[in-house]
Amino acid sequence: DIDGVTFDEIFNRIDSLNMDVYTPMRYVFSSRLGKYVDLESAKGRSWANRETGRNVLMVTNMLKRLESSVYAFRKTSERMYDLIDAITDDIDRFEQGRASSTTVSQSNVNMVEYDDDPEEAEWTVGKDLKIDLADIDLVSWRAKLEEDKATLNDLLAMITPIADEHDLKLGRLLDIIRNKINNPINDNNKKLLIFTAFADTADYLYGELASKIKNEFGLNSAVVTGTRNPAMTIPTSRFVKPEFNTILTLFSPKSKGRDVLFDDNPGEIDILFGTDCISEGQNLQDCDYLINYDIHWNPVRIIQRFGRVDRIGSVNNVIQLTNFWPNISLDEYINLKARVEGRMRMVNLTATGNDNPIDEADNAELEYRKSQLERIQNEVVDLEDM
Repeated sequence: DIDGVTFDEIFNRIDSLNMDVYTPMRYVFSSRLGKYVDLESAKGRSWANRETGRNVLMVTNMLKRLESSVYAFRKTSERMYDLIDAITDDIDRFEQGRASSTTVSQSNVNMVEYDDDPEEAEWTVGKDLKIDLADIDLVSWRAKLEEDKATLNDLLAMITPIADEHDLKLGRLLDIIRNKINNPINDNNKKLLIFTAFADTADYLYGELASKIKNEFGLNSAVVTGTRNPAMTIPTSRFVKPEFNTILTLFSPKSKGRDVLFDDNPGEIDILFGTDCISEGQNLQDCDYLINYDIHWNPVRIIQRFGRVDRIGSVNNVIQLTNFWPNISLDEYINLKARVEGRMRMVNLTATGNDNPIDEADNAELEYRKSQLERIQNEVVDLEDM
């Protein structure tokens, strides 16, 4: 809890957001829709449902970010607030006859943030659609935008008390890193691979901890994500630059053949912060300790992450996995997900004309994911059996 504010209370505020800054098409006058959508085609008839789907996705995205790190949640909230501010300024200038542009771009405001997640990426694909402000019900749209600004102000006020130095989750991670370095589980192996779903969180962890680890232990750290430039504490040179493959090679020098690729030893990385851009297809078995700083709703992703270090050819006798779970029960966590996915399912049903609101396959998958997460949380399991 944050000074008596619960996770569920924050979620309810998130859930109350209109998210209409991302969907200006919803406010185009019906008489003008034909300029932008072929209303006679099936794809055209479903445009409103896709708009709603994007809004629901943003609720999911913000909930995930809140569970990941207060920093990631704050950055997304601030970006959304700034975007709303910019759009309302454009509306004001347009109404006052001094706008430099008389259009709003659907792609510019469709800033749904995701990190290497194809399930979410499908909602962000589309052409760069320019919408004339004269075709939009600006009074109604602005009213919804102002409602969201007020809600975002409330959310930011709720999380402000958690300054970086009071981030207990971050402090716990640092304790685990220190303990692992001081007490290796395999022959002086100090390596840790720390996964998060979000580039914001990965950058935050690297920014907060890399210098501490360097100063305290003399060990190098790095960060790699699918959407940002990589970084590392090893000094760059003409031959060694903070690039994706270089960082992974320096993190797992034996499995990646560092000594063959570099004439001179450029150093070694012991702590790697990353997103799921490295959860598949990478051999990082020099590492013997993996941390999930946030839990993906799909247990398969957890298994894929662990598979980076649990590989044939590993020289480690023991490999350890540590998971950070949200500060609510798993039932509550799954129920929040079910609420959001239920809304997304209704959007899809409306788009397809399906009159059966209960999808047994979806319910079965949700129960399966819940049971697998419960096993990971409560048992020492062999992930190959899952």
